[in-house]
Amino acid sequence: MAFNFLFKTPKPRQFHYEPLFYDARKEAREERIKKIMREMKISEGEAYKPGITRGSFRDYYKGRKRSDRFSTLRLLIIIIALVLLAYFLIMR
Repeated sequence: MAFNFLFKTPKPRQFHYEPLFYDARKEAREERIKKIMREMKISEGEAYKPGITRGSFRDYYKGRKRSDRFSTLRLLIIIIALVLLAYFLIMR
Protein backbone atom coordinates (compact mmCIF):
# COMPACT_ATOMS: atom_id res chain seq x y z
CA MET A 1 0.00 0.00 0.00
CA ALA A 2 2.95 2.31 0.43
CA PHE A 3 3.56 2.41 -3.35
CA ASN A 4 0.08 3.55 -4.44
CA PHE A 5 1.41 7.02 -5.27
CA LEU A 6 3.58 5.53 -8.04
CA PHE A 7 0.63 4.37 -10.10
CA LYS A 8 -1.75 6.80 -11.74
CA THR A 9 -5.28 5.61 -11.36
CA PRO A 10 -7.58 6.45 -14.26
CA LYS A 11 -10.41 8.86 -13.54
CA PRO A 12 -13.90 7.93 -14.68
CA ARG A 13 -15.18 9.65 -17.82
CA GLN A 14 -17.84 12.25 -17.26
CA PHE A 15 -20.74 13.00 -19.55
CA HIS A 16 -21.08 16.71 -20.30
CA TYR A 17 -24.38 17.80 -21.78
CA GLU A 18 -25.65 21.36 -22.03
CA PRO A 19 -29.34 21.44 -22.93
CA LEU A 20 -30.58 24.00 -25.44
CA PHE A 21 -33.43 26.22 -24.35
CA TYR A 22 -35.89 28.07 -26.53
CA ASP A 23 -36.11 31.74 -25.66
CA ALA A 24 -39.20 33.33 -27.18
CA ARG A 25 -38.15 36.87 -26.20
CA LYS A 26 -34.80 36.48 -27.90
CA GLU A 27 -36.42 35.13 -31.08
CA ALA A 28 -38.85 38.07 -31.16
CA ARG A 29 -36.05 40.57 -30.54
CA GLU A 30 -33.93 39.12 -33.36
CA GLU A 31 -36.91 39.20 -35.72
CA ARG A 32 -37.56 42.89 -34.88
CA ILE A 33 -33.89 43.72 -35.49
CA LYS A 34 -33.99 41.99 -38.89
CA LYS A 35 -37.18 43.81 -39.81
CA ILE A 36 -35.69 47.19 -38.85
CA MET A 37 -32.52 46.44 -40.81
CA ARG A 38 -34.61 45.56 -43.89
CA GLU A 39 -36.55 48.82 -43.52
CA MET A 40 -33.33 50.80 -43.24
CA LYS A 41 -31.93 48.82 -46.19
CA ILE A 42 -28.88 47.62 -44.32
CA SER A 43 -27.72 44.32 -45.65
CA GLU A 44 -26.46 41.67 -43.29
CA GLY A 45 -23.13 41.55 -45.11
CA GLU A 46 -22.40 45.07 -43.91
CA ALA A 47 -22.35 44.13 -40.25
CA TYR A 48 -20.12 46.17 -38.00
CA LYS A 49 -16.68 44.67 -37.62
CA PRO A 50 -14.47 46.42 -35.09
CA GLY A 51 -11.07 47.20 -36.54
CA ILE A 52 -9.64 48.12 -33.19
CA THR A 53 -9.02 45.28 -30.82
CA ARG A 54 -7.28 45.11 -27.50
CA GLY A 55 -3.54 45.49 -28.03
CA SER A 56 -3.75 46.18 -31.77
CA PHE A 57 -2.16 49.65 -31.51
CA ARG A 58 0.65 48.39 -29.31
CA ASP A 59 1.43 45.51 -31.67
CA TYR A 60 1.24 47.75 -34.74
CA TYR A 61 3.62 50.39 -33.42
CA LYS A 62 5.98 47.86 -31.89
CA GLY A 63 6.41 46.09 -35.23
CA ARG A 64 6.52 49.36 -37.14
CA LYS A 65 9.20 50.81 -34.90
CA ARG A 66 11.37 47.73 -35.33
CA SER A 67 11.01 47.69 -39.12
CA ASP A 68 11.62 51.46 -39.35
CA ARG A 69 14.79 51.10 -37.30
CA PHE A 70 16.15 48.36 -39.55
CA SER A 71 15.23 50.18 -42.75
CA THR A 72 16.88 53.37 -41.50
CA LEU A 73 20.02 51.47 -40.52
CA ARG A 74 20.10 49.71 -43.89
CA LEU A 75 19.72 53.03 -45.71
CA LEU A 76 22.59 54.59 -43.72
CA ILE A 77 24.88 51.63 -44.49
CA ILE A 78 24.09 51.88 -48.21
CA ILE A 79 24.71 55.64 -48.27
CA ILE A 80 28.05 55.25 -46.44
CA ALA A 81 29.12 52.48 -48.83
CA LEU A 82 28.22 54.59 -51.88
CA VAL A 83 30.04 57.65 -50.50
CA LEU A 84 33.17 55.56 -49.80
CA LEU A 85 32.99 53.98 -53.26
CA ALA A 86 32.65 57.40 -54.91
CA TYR A 87 35.53 58.77 -52.82
CA PHE A 88 37.87 55.91 -53.84
CA LEU A 89 36.87 56.20 -57.53
CA ILE A 90 37.45 59.96 -57.57
CA MET A 91 40.81 59.79 -55.76
CA ARG A 92 42.32 57.30 -58.27
